[in-house]
Amino acid sequence: MARMTDDERKRVLVLLAGGASCRETAKIVGRSASAVSATAKAAGIDLRQLTRTRSRKRLDEAIAKAEILLQGLDNPKDVGKWVLTLSALLDRRRAYDEDEEGSG
Repeated sequence: MARMTDDERKRVLVLLAGGASCRETAKIVGRSASAVSATAKAAGIDLRQLTRTRSRKRLDEAIAKAEILLQGLDNPKDVGKWVLTLSALLDRRRAYDEDEEGSG
């Protein structure tokens, strides 16, 4: 395949900065994931850090939704299930935080 144009590179970087994964970006721009990864690396972007940031953001969103849902529950059995789910999400977020501190 032909070399990536400057416009394609810019689009790759914008997509990655906007939260798209390497594979999503590759599909959108019609390039391989390795080409997207090489473009990110050349621009000084740490794809592993972006992935951790996306994962953390998704966990935070899930926790926020669970907290809202918990407020509306009346049945004690339902509350118990949601508390367990929220506890698992919080444990995952804590693990991400510890990983970030270790790699930071």
